[in-house]
Amino acid sequence: DAADRAVAVLANWFEQRDDAVAATFDETMTRTFPLDGLAAARAQVTGSAGPYQRLGDADPLVRQAGDYTVADVPLVFGTGLLKGRVSFDRSGQVAGLYVLPPATP
Repeated sequence: DAADRAVAVLANWFEQRDDAVAATFDETMTRTFPLDGLAAARAQVTGSAGPYQRLGDADPLVRQAGDYTVADVPLVFGTGLLKGRVSFDRSGQVAGLYVLPPATP
């Protein structure tokens, strides 16, 4: 269910439900990425990529990377396609949240 959970995290983030996003964070993310940090990061992404429009058409790609489960979710912004990457720790909490160019491995 990592793909579904990643989609939910990203949808909540770009729909400005920062409390719902923060509730999924592990201890490190909670310490280093407070609510105002979520808003600032969202503003930075939309400032350079244009407004968030919707999920992309391709299915999320889920893979294991060491102790983490990583889900890449296609996202459509005003300037085109990017991907959201959500990393989950072994307990299922969010240990990483990124927006990247689609070609990023």
